[in-house]
Amino acid sequence: MCIRDSKEGDKTEETTEATEEKSGETEEGKTSESGESGLIFSVDDMIVNPANTNGKMLLLASLGLAVESEESKKVLEEKQVIVKDAVISVLSSKSVGQLSSSTYRDTLKTEILKNLSTQMPGSKVSNIYFSKFIIQ
Repeated sequence: MCIRDSKEGDKTEETTEATEEKSGETEEGKTSESGESGLIFSVDDMIVNPANTNGKMLLLASLGLAVESEESKKVLEEKQVIVKDAVISVLSSKSVGQLSSSTYRDTLKTEILKNLSTQMPGSKVSNIYFSKFIIQ
């Protein structure tokens, strides 16, 4: 809920609701700090077993993929299985030590971007944002 002051000093309230598709994937319009409008394709609650854990540990991650156009977002929507596979391939190849390092997350983002561009050359993902990252 956003509260804005109007010119008369009265406060007005606005409520926005994100819509979710049946699959749990969401897309939201987002304005960057530079004022440019971008689109975010969300991949929610992916569960991955980190490398060398024999299934005894889990990583729960949600992330958003920033794209520059409606066309790029459509490509991701149509091929969301490939998107998830690209993310899972990178995350599951990392050890708990690597995944636990906050400084290593930038490397993860770079590797995921590289893997996505290899598997989906026309996707044009410009950035990745982790909204949830839990190791248990």
